Amino acid sequence: MLNINRISLGQQNLAFSANKQQKSYSQYITEPQYEYIQPKPKKKVSFNQLLGIASSLVVIGFFGRLLHQDIMAKRAEKKILSSLKTEGKKAFNSIEESMKNCKNEQIKRAVAEEYAKGPMMMSNKKIQALKELSEITDTNVQAISIENAKKILDEEIIGMEGIKKQVLEFLEYRNECLKTGIKPDKPLVVSLDGPAGTAKTTIGRAIAKAAGLPHKEINMAGATGKSKVLGNESVYTGASWGEFADAQLEHKTKNIVYTLDELEKTGTSDHNGKVEDCLLPLLDGRHKIKDDFLGVDIDISDSIVLITTNDFKKLSEPLQDRISYKFKIAPYTDKEKAAIAKFKFDKSMKYHKLNDKVEVEDGVYDLIARSVSDQGGREATDIAENLAHKVFITPRKDNEKFKVTKSWVQEWLDKSKNAA
Repeated sequence: MLNINRISLGQQNLAFSANKQQKSYSQYITEPQYEYIQPKPKKKVSFNQLLGIASSLVVIGFFGRLLHQDIMAKRAEKKILSSLKTEGKKAFNSIEESMKNCKNEQIKRAVAEEYAKGPMMMSNKKIQALKELSEITDTNVQAISIENAKKILDEEIIGMEGIKKQVLEFLEYRNECLKTGIKPDKPLVVSLDGPAGTAKTTIGRAIAKAAGLPHKEINMAGATGKSKVLGNESVYTGASWGEFADAQLEHKTKNIVYTLDELEKTGTSDHNGKVEDCLLPLLDGRHKIKDDFLGVDIDISDSIVLITTNDFKKLSEPLQDRISYKFKIAPYTDKEKAAIAKFKFDKSMKYHKLNDKVEVEDGVYDLIARSVSDQGGREATDIAENLAHKVFITPRKDNEKFKVTKSWVQEWLDKSKNAA
């Protein structure tokens, strides 16, 4: 009995223990519980808030772009500085090589003096110009045909046989110098004095064409300082060389036809004096003009210089005395004006490809000559060219020549004068 009770008691203890254990586990095992959370209502964004956001985005974008540009600018600056450093070395080596081959000691000294000023003071513009001057040689100069030059002068210039003769003699002298290897000892300097419109400036272009040389026209009217001819001193901001040096740098040759137009109309500067006086070294035997900016002589001994004036007596006496060839161009006669009108009309017809399709009645050019009032040929030239334009736009039959009659020209002249 005792044993049975003991067993029963043990079984009861086991059952109690199992119930206790089951209860301890069950308290942690619960059914899932769900709680409904009601969503919060969305807040409406006001217009001011949208405007603020947009403004912030614009500001961020603006400053972001500036930052980007700044970064790119710094990168570009580094590349440019690196490139300039490389190009600077190349340029320096190029100039150094040019100076080794340069035979002009004056140019070499001027370059050395400019480099001695240091990077902050030296002028790269001046050094580059000196380098280009040192590379100009006379190897490209060739003898020309005198017959062809005479033909060109006759085609371009009506009359003025004395001027043509002096030009042709100088060209012959220049040809002989080239054959014998002798440099011409002085330029041909000619003064042309006469009324306005007497083709003084045109003569310079015609001579350049006949001689096969470039032409440089320098308008002297109104010039009040020598810088027009000699350049500025390099101490001035924006200083540059004079017209003679500019012509040689532009055309890469020392052999040029210069036209100093209306020289007597130059002014006088209080500290630079008369402009025409700086031309005296050109005529006193040296035939060189020292450029104030470059600091070297500009050699023009193998050139042709034309000086045009409307009143030759207004030039200074020293300058007048040193001009070897002086030509006085008289006012044109009606016959010469008619010849000029014919020359310009025929030239314009050839340009417009109508030279074989137009017939001009006798007396048309005399009519034009009588209708002008100036002493030169400028007005006759204008009328002849305008008449050519009128013929060009006038309807005509393809197979028939257009006849320019005196009555037709007179009617056109009357309409032109009364057009205002």
